Amino acid sequence: MSKNPPPSEPESDGVPELFRDADADIILLSSDNQEFHVHRIILSKASPVFCDMLSLPQNLVSEKPLPIVQMSESARALTILLEHIYPELPEHHPVSFIDLSSIGLTDIKLGLELSRKFQMSRLRERFHKSMLARAKEAPESVYAIGWEMQMNDVVQAAAHESLRNPLVPGTDVPEFALISALALQKLMQYQRRCMAAVNIDVPRFRGSLSSYQRGWLGAYCKLVNSALAEAPHEETVTNLKYIALSCGGNSTFKYSDFDNFLEGTLATARAMCIEKLADVRPSL
Repeated sequence: MSKNPPPSEPESDGVPELFRDADADIILLSSDNQEFHVHRIILSKASPVFCDMLSLPQNLVSEKPLPIVQMSESARALTILLEHIYPELPEHHPVSFIDLSSIGLTDIKLGLELSRKFQMSRLRERFHKSMLARAKEAPESVYAIGWEMQMNDVVQAAAHESLRNPLVPGTDVPEFALISALALQKLMQYQRRCMAAVNIDVPRFRGSLSSYQRGWLGAYCKLVNSALAEAPHEETVTNLKYIALSCGGNSTFKYSDFDNFLEGTLATARAMCIEKLADVRPSL
């Protein structure tokens, strides 16, 4: 009968140097068998969950100089968590996750889950703000993560930003696997309601306009309303493409061609669009 292979020895090759400190007083062992040599006092002050966890008797292994705490988190998850727990990182430490603008949504989601598990409100707020900042560049992905994490303001912001380029059948968004069909249906219903509700009302612009200004305004509103039917976002109305096409397709058109009239018109159109969007409440 063959014997079971012996358990693999813990490793630390993939652990940042900061968490292999010689003066550490405890070891966190990740689910993928990586050792993090860390300090009780820092962990306990950062998280009430760590405080309670480390107050319990620890597992002493004869060949190890420090007690070991077996964690359910992977080495990547612990690195994200610990890099935000430690108060100041040495200059030589190659930071991986502190700059949230440079990491992916998967790691931001992982950070949110960790901050919730370890009851770290300030860390959760950092990742929360990063999610809001990503709504413009990846609205559907942020919407799905926000929905799963029950972050209503993130869901609302992402739904609004999705109006720049509403979903079409077959759109591939991996994060949609995180949410129910109902959640996706609500997003698509919101987009359709905005498409139906938002348009630029020409009569509200009437005033002392020259014939050329009135002609431009009519052409501009026609083009923009057509565009809003597909992308009902306030930035659609300030798209230079529609402004230039309204002037007969002049590709050299500049804002200065209409001076204050153009600036005022676009500001009014944008405000009108925002006002009508505000009337369409997402049922999220």
